[in-house]
Amino acid sequence: MARASRRRGRAEPEPEPEVVDEVEEVEEIQEETPEAGAEEDDEEEEAAAGTQDQAEQADPENDNEAAQSGEVFSLQFDEELTWRVGRPIAVSTLLKRLEKLSEELGTLEQDHVDLESLSHVCEALGQRNLLAHKDQGVRAYTASCIADILQLSAPNAPFTPDQLQMFFDLVIKDVFTHLGDQSHPYHKQHKYVLASLNDTQSILLINDVDGADNLLQRMFSSFFDTASSTTHDDGRKMVHYVSQYFSDVIIDASRFAAKSNGHRHGGDNEDDDTPRGPTDSEVRELRKAHLLIKELWRAAPSVLQNVIPQVEAELSADNVELRQIATETLGDMISGIGAAGPPPVPVLDPAAYPPLRLADEDPSQVSLSILTTPLSPQSFAQTHHTAYTSFIGRSRDKTPAIRAAWTTAVGYILSTSAGGIGLSREEQAELVRALAEKLGDGDEKVRLAAVKTIELFGFRDFVLKLGSGGGSDKETPIIRSLLDRCRDKRPAIRVEAMTLLAKLWGVGAGELAAGQELVTTALKSIPSTIFNAWYANHLELNVLIDRVIFECLLPLSYPPTKTKGSKNTASQSQSVTSVPSEQDSLRTERILLLVQSLDAQARKAFFTMQARQPQFGQVLEAFIKQCEAYNGGVMDAEGPKRTAALERTIQYIGQFFPDPLKVKSDYMRFAKAHDRRNYQLIRFAISSQSDYKTVRGAIKELVKRMQNSPKGQDLAAALDTLIPFLYRSACIIFNKSHLSAILESSKSNKESFGTIAHEILHEISARNPDMFKNFVGDLCEELVEQAPTEKKTNDPSTVDILRACSSFAKKYPKEIPDTQKFTRALQHYALYGRPVKASKYAIKIMLAKNDKQGQVTATAVFEKAMKQFEYGAPHFLNKLQVIAQLYLQAPKVVEEKDEEILDMAIQKIVRTTREEAVDDSSAPQWVEDANMSEELQAKLYSLRIAVNRIRSNEDQEEAKAQAVSVMKLLMTLVKKDGEISKTGNTPAHFRSRLRLLAGQLILKLCTLKHLDDTLNHKDFHTLAYLVQDAVLGVRKGFVEKLMKYLVLNRLRHRFYTIIFLTAYEPEPELKQHIETWIRSRVQSMAGNPQNPMEAILARLIPLLAHHPDYSTDPENLVDHAQYLIYYISHVATEKNLGLIYKYAERVKQTRDNLDPEKSENLYVVSDLASAPEAADDEKEATPPPGKVQLGARPRRCQDGGAAKTAGDQKGGGPCRQAD
Repeated sequence: MARASRRRGRAEPEPEPEVVDEVEEVEEIQEETPEAGAEEDDEEEEAAAGTQDQAEQADPENDNEAAQSGEVFSLQFDEELTWRVGRPIAVSTLLKRLEKLSEELGTLEQDHVDLESLSHVCEALGQRNLLAHKDQGVRAYTASCIADILQLSAPNAPFTPDQLQMFFDLVIKDVFTHLGDQSHPYHKQHKYVLASLNDTQSILLINDVDGADNLLQRMFSSFFDTASSTTHDDGRKMVHYVSQYFSDVIIDASRFAAKSNGHRHGGDNEDDDTPRGPTDSEVRELRKAHLLIKELWRAAPSVLQNVIPQVEAELSADNVELRQIATETLGDMISGIGAAGPPPVPVLDPAAYPPLRLADEDPSQVSLSILTTPLSPQSFAQTHHTAYTSFIGRSRDKTPAIRAAWTTAVGYILSTSAGGIGLSREEQAELVRALAEKLGDGDEKVRLAAVKTIELFGFRDFVLKLGSGGGSDKETPIIRSLLDRCRDKRPAIRVEAMTLLAKLWGVGAGELAAGQELVTTALKSIPSTIFNAWYANHLELNVLIDRVIFECLLPLSYPPTKTKGSKNTASQSQSVTSVPSEQDSLRTERILLLVQSLDAQARKAFFTMQARQPQFGQVLEAFIKQCEAYNGGVMDAEGPKRTAALERTIQYIGQFFPDPLKVKSDYMRFAKAHDRRNYQLIRFAISSQSDYKTVRGAIKELVKRMQNSPKGQDLAAALDTLIPFLYRSACIIFNKSHLSAILESSKSNKESFGTIAHEILHEISARNPDMFKNFVGDLCEELVEQAPTEKKTNDPSTVDILRACSSFAKKYPKEIPDTQKFTRALQHYALYGRPVKASKYAIKIMLAKNDKQGQVTATAVFEKAMKQFEYGAPHFLNKLQVIAQLYLQAPKVVEEKDEEILDMAIQKIVRTTREEAVDDSSAPQWVEDANMSEELQAKLYSLRIAVNRIRSNEDQEEAKAQAVSVMKLLMTLVKKDGEISKTGNTPAHFRSRLRLLAGQLILKLCTLKHLDDTLNHKDFHTLAYLVQDAVLGVRKGFVEKLMKYLVLNRLRHRFYTIIFLTAYEPEPELKQHIETWIRSRVQSMAGNPQNPMEAILARLIPLLAHHPDYSTDPENLVDHAQYLIYYISHVATEKNLGLIYKYAERVKQTRDNLDPEKSENLYVVSDLASAPEAADDEKEATPPPGKVQLGARPRRCQDGGAAKTAGDQKGGGPCRQAD
């Protein structure tokens, strides 16, 4: 039947209009009833097709008779179609023959033809002279004949692959390209070829020829070109058909969820009314449909008018997988993302130079493929507002997987600006706010998805879309939430968040240095957040911080190395020069910018981390030496000893990592490899004499060598633990290559980095003076040039050079020049230097060699200082500073003028006030160092003179005698709130500075063991209350000095009790700093057999019992108990709780030695201390066996009579050691 219709189609005109109208009426009925089932649509289409076939049929009787008889026909055509070279067949003749052949082939049926009779025709038609003939009619009839032969021979093709390739090339080039041209003389033949290839699917043979991909691409391009060139208004019909198709597909694919939603089809049985999950095939089919929906949205969104409501309905399905697919699909449609997937994630390169500017177009945002370029033809939110609103509502889905998918989708919507269409201000603000909420979601998967979503934004988009809108100088909620994720409890989230933020800061460093307001507001808090996380003292977090510092904030590869032909290379930094190379200057600016952006707490962490570098370097150097001695495990009789030493070092290193066992495995593997080149590379990296180029090259080569190590060694796995420790040990930030640029910034205040440069130079000089070794000559010359005179002042920045030289001279005194010019310059700095600290450093350098020349020079300076030695004289503060330092370093030089100096310092300066107090509530309570008046500075220097005089006395008994009066003076300042003058009119800010310095000097005296006993218990209590001073500057200065001496083990353990009086510290930053310090000290002292932190309780109880605020009032006792809770919460563990309880009970067996009548206070506070331990059911509070010693404390053992009174009532007993 199909063959007959095509034969008639070649000979007869198009179907009659009446039949077409009938077909159109059927189509209209279908459009009016889209709810009809798919089966009814199929029946109607078949009926319409049957009607059309019936209209096209002309004379089917002959075919029916042939089919019924079963007769086989042979091809009767026997004329020539090919010719010999030089004797071609005329075109008119050839056309007649081909037309005749085509007509005869059209009368044959597939099952009633002798295929052998076609062989000679197949051979002729497959020739190039026909397939590539210059006449279009010949080519058209040739294609028609071959199409018929392919249909008659199906499924076999009687042509060679080359002939098929030429045939399809002809069809695509000549036939398909002219299908839309009805005026073409051979248009009927073209349509016939198309219909024939389609009916028997002979077109599939195109996949079997060479170059099939190219042919298919050309074929579809031809079809699309033809379709786009037609002017028929078929859009409405196409919309209907496509919508109907996708509605059917989605309904079929999602039918498994219909019943669980509460919907029931009329024909469903009760037994089938139970929800079931989707099968794999159903999910696959649904995903395919959704992929096509996304592509159609990009290309022809109008065809999806009836489809999108179906997708919207899936958003509320009970099945999780169905809701997730719908959420992802709608998100991609809004973003303009097709089946090829999203665009590549932007690359943030913090090591790139020149740095990225906000005005620059981010090159990573440009997709190389049109398929992955987000493209939305219209605003989804406006065109399908209901579906968009339903999509937004999925942000609060009960399933974390849906919320995570929704979060990712929102990220793409924001980053692509809704597929390039753009979002309204309200829509963008709503999505950004929702994304910020997801960063704090209760489920870790959602939080992780939110962090990863922000990675979809390039630098420019992050600043403009997420970083703006928080108000002037304020971060947006999304940035604050992202900063909080740096300390998330889940490691994966911490890693992603901190790495992303560090990269953003590194990329935006250029704009930060330029002061770009939007960038500064968005990124300014990132470095402080990262460094403040260090205070958590979490080992895994510390390793992460090291990595982001040296790989993102200050990447090793920044700035990129120059080409070999560059004249100004980093190798210049190896030479001793005051002019830094360009690369060293760029990296130094990045370091200065980083330190400048840190808050006070973070800056302290930064400098503390750099202070560890020399110590860690020594540990790593020891490890390398032990590896060399270990010799890969091949050793002599000393082998066990060397192995034990190596294992001890590895064990020490392992305490800084979360997995000590892995550290041991990795480092032993490194030692067994015994690669001497690796040893040398590590030495290059940690040497203070290596310039930055050497350090960077050494680390880079080490990583490459370990990654490419032989399989047996497998050193690549050891990089996870070796590189972080190498980061801590290598001279990466404080490197000698950067000193010249830092010194230059300290002088010129370039980019406003002067203050930071001074601070860094101070830290380097104090922590790692070795770096100045190659620069000391230049530094000394600079000091000579800048030396002040009585009438000329020096540049204030030279004090940093003096400080650096004094630190270097202390370690390498012989390296300091002793020329006459330099010596004269030091004398001038001592007498006239500004600021006054210059005098201190000048004296230190002068006496560093401890030789006769230094003594002579110091004597000359002292003699000049004693001329006009009275308050108000020129350069009087310099004279006081010189004398204070000479008392400490060269006491014999000043001993002849001892009485005169003390009289001036104590009586005429400290005890005399020239600036009277102001009776005004607005009078300042505190003054910073830079704003102190000359009189106040003179008082402070005078106190130092008195204390240094005692410290330098080598006769301990004489020193004790001298200390009595000085200690009394200092304690008077502490007890009387800094007031010591006879008139009692000292200004408030004078008193604050005086009592602070008095407390600090008492601590300094107590660092000397023979002077510690001069501070009795009563004065100790008074001193302790300084941590509760009303002025923040006093509290902070005293606590920081106390913590410094305790860390250095220069004070006895009793001073730890003072720290726990900070329980009510009102300043949050100071309180956090103190608590972090306490936890660190508890951890470091955990293995001490003397149990110092536990024994502190026995000293803390009497301190609290004598506190001025102590009262037996219940409310007061509750407040007092907070001190004990503060102590227990920071010190107590499951292991030591029993021991702490034992110390608390032991105090009950004593009496108050300061005031026996207050012994009752001891017992009350002791009971308060015992209560938390006794009430805690979760911890083991059983006292350990053995005895505990209380030592010398402000209490004494009870006698026999007392044991039967208060002591027994409080659970104490006779004076004895507790069992």
